[in-house]
Amino acid sequence: MVNLPAGWKIARELKRILLHLKYLGRRFDIFFLGARIYDFKQSRSRSVLIGDLPASRKVAVYLMFSKDGVKPSHLQSIRNIAEAGYAPLVVSNLPLTESDQKLVLSVSWRLILRPNHGYDFGGYRDAMLYLKPKLPELQRLALLNDSTWFPVSQGQSWLKQAEELNLDFAAAVYHEGAVKNQPTDFCDWKWSLDTNRRYFHYSSFAVLFSPTLFNSKPFRDFWIQLITANNKLHTILFGEIRMTRMVLSNNFTHGCTAPLPKIPEIIQNIGNDRLAEALKNLITMDGRMQSYRDSVEAGADGTEAWRKDAIGVLMTTAVQSGAGYALADILINEMGYQFLKKSPVMLDAQSTLATLAISAKLQGEIGAQIRSEIEEMCAENERKH
Repeated sequence: MVNLPAGWKIARELKRILLHLKYLGRRFDIFFLGARIYDFKQSRSRSVLIGDLPASRKVAVYLMFSKDGVKPSHLQSIRNIAEAGYAPLVVSNLPLTESDQKLVLSVSWRLILRPNHGYDFGGYRDAMLYLKPKLPELQRLALLNDSTWFPVSQGQSWLKQAEELNLDFAAAVYHEGAVKNQPTDFCDWKWSLDTNRRYFHYSSFAVLFSPTLFNSKPFRDFWIQLITANNKLHTILFGEIRMTRMVLSNNFTHGCTAPLPKIPEIIQNIGNDRLAEALKNLITMDGRMQSYRDSVEAGADGTEAWRKDAIGVLMTTAVQSGAGYALADILINEMGYQFLKKSPVMLDAQSTLATLAISAKLQGEIGAQIRSEIEEMCAENERKH
């Protein structure tokens, strides 16, 4: 006897297919013409300005999307790129005032001003099209953007860390590498890396390519065929995930600078006070995990049972949201990570406080810049509400 799927499952799948077809028909231009629509309609609005820095055989694309103009941290990030020996190719997805253009040009090699089409990958693509004739001469090529503050420590260079891996493709972190457990089973976490998982991908806010990769046909085809859309989910699917698949399917060597496999060992070995602090500074987008975090934090007593629960909440959130996002406190302070995500500041009150607490430990001018910008973001958010 053949076991047929339950009626509700069939109805669910039919509904999903119909919605997909409806969306596909509505956005024919995105799925079948992709970036070609942008190339035809909007590329005339793109301009390239010459910066003060000289050319280099190493180029780092730095994408900006700053509604409030150029911030000190933007200039710090661009200077950090130049100090590593890379020519900064800055791409702004928003118009810049004349004074801001001068600031950026004073610390960069080129500045591309463009319409905000395709989010980060739309900007990256414009940079790739500009660099296409120069690629055979380059030794290294990097992509970075201002979704994070970096570096978070004076004198550190992620680009140099990435070079030392000696890989075709080096990123800062990866995401969706482990099977997710349910929030209710937060102590039943498993920390693993499976690059065959459907949505496994390297985050694109910091990526370094070797000449073997960026002079390859798969690399060129990726950017030519890139489907661009003003939609975050599609940017992740057709940008981050598809780029990762391009690397994996063509057997390029790959990895990330953050030693993510060591996270469970590091968390297991920290003391109770530090564990409680890490729990307090946890960043999560799941309301249920926030509730469990609050409950475990309130019951902190240093017992083995409490430690198990605290570690379970930390690790389950890392599996769900990504370690680079959720465990910024651990990565920065225990593992030398050089990035702090900006988006949690606008997520909710707890995430804002957590980001402030993490930034409070950052030393020198960099730490002061980040804290000042967090306060500005909070004030702007209050004005809006």
